[in-house]
Amino acid sequence: MFTRRPDPLLAALAIALLSFADPAVPATRDVEDWVSGELADYVYARLTTSPRFAGASVELVVFAGDQPASRTDELSLALRNSLRRSLAGRRDIRLGWQPDPDQALRQAPVTAEDCKAMHPDLLVGIEVRAARDGTAVVNVRALDDTEHRWVPGFGREWEGRLSAGQQRAFATAAVDRAYLGRRDVPYDASETDLIASHLARDLRCQLMRRVSGEYRLAVNDEPSDDNALGAVPKLVSHQVGGISSLRLTSSASAANAALNGALHPVAGDLHQYWLVLEPVGTQGDLQPLASSVYVELSSQAPHVVDNAPEMPVSTTTLLSDMRLVRLSGSPVCRQAGTTATLLSRSGERCAALRVTAADDAVVFILNHQQNLGLVRLDDDSCTIRPRPHVLRKGESLTVRVPDLVAIDDATWSPVPGWTPAPGGEVYFAIATADGESAREISKHVATLPARCSDAVRPGLDGAALEHWLRGLRAVLKARSDDVAWRAVRTRAVL
Repeated sequence: MFTRRPDPLLAALAIALLSFADPAVPATRDVEDWVSGELADYVYARLTTSPRFAGASVELVVFAGDQPASRTDELSLALRNSLRRSLAGRRDIRLGWQPDPDQALRQAPVTAEDCKAMHPDLLVGIEVRAARDGTAVVNVRALDDTEHRWVPGFGREWEGRLSAGQQRAFATAAVDRAYLGRRDVPYDASETDLIASHLARDLRCQLMRRVSGEYRLAVNDEPSDDNALGAVPKLVSHQVGGISSLRLTSSASAANAALNGALHPVAGDLHQYWLVLEPVGTQGDLQPLASSVYVELSSQAPHVVDNAPEMPVSTTTLLSDMRLVRLSGSPVCRQAGTTATLLSRSGERCAALRVTAADDAVVFILNHQQNLGLVRLDDDSCTIRPRPHVLRKGESLTVRVPDLVAIDDATWSPVPGWTPAPGGEVYFAIATADGESAREISKHVATLPARCSDAVRPGLDGAALEHWLRGLRAVLKARSDDVAWRAVRTRAVL
């Protein structure tokens, strides 16, 4: 992230923080290193040298028994994501399309080949299980999704002890967001951007299969109905352009089709949302095109922290400034992979959190999402252990933040405490220049869920958040001479 060479002492401190795992685990046998190195090389070699896999579309999954798992644990997902990142940049391998867990919006298919790639020929999956002697076993197999049988001779296995952070991740339930929209993994009603992207992707593929006729759709900037998903048709209409069988028009009189959404109750808070592109009047061979997803509309008020502990006031001035800024053309806003910066995106202006250190410091960034709890912010690698940011005196840390379209004095403000409140999101920076304090804070922050994309991530809320805050208060109180913290609250501008 920084162009200047980091201070050797601070660099050593960062390395120590990133490796506070169980020292009994040899570094060369760490499961994360094995997946991104030896396993990735093996899978790549098998897929590129065996005639059986020539041209095959491959999807990487987490297995539970003999089926891909939509509900699993954080360690299994982290290992699957690591394998995907290690394979994604290699030549001569065809990874089938699947939602990227490190990106908020799903890239729309551009060609019919993109749509075909959504239906993989081969599933390569990771399965983690606990062994009797306290070790863990990671098994990797391949399932022929066309013939519905295991591929003989394809497989690798790792066995060893997990680090403390990996053990916590293995014990933490998680949802594979690649399956969002299914009945067992519904979207949350707040994820309108993801819902729209999902539906637009499906409609684009249906439109690209058509060989005659043209839908002319008027782009409407008004919500189609008054429910929580009323803005989805408008969002979809902006994502389905660029296809020969559909033309967007600003004239309602020129349109021959309409895009309408409907929400149908299924059971309790579970609903099915249908989006239909339907002809208006008599339009020859034009037929309605429809897509649907499952959505959970919570009927309960969000949890609140009734007795949030009051945090100790910082007695040190390690942080000289913390503010929200609007960037344009910064590396922070560029394509993921070009810089190890949180929430990177290609070629657009973006809002960012900027934290400036008054002295050499290690900084941790947290985010209390509106209605969805407290998380730690991670970069695009989405690692299991929290990433400390090492700053030298006078240096600034800049990370992109989601969901803001305007930055001015009316959209953000400093806040003096940690009590969550409605009306926006809160970002916290915790800084220390002391090695022991940094290690202790890192261990506590590691117990928070990680958010590493624009998409919201369920964090700690209610009683769980209150318990976590009390633990943090104990750390900050014991280390008050070495630790500083600041917070700013945002107000979303639509």
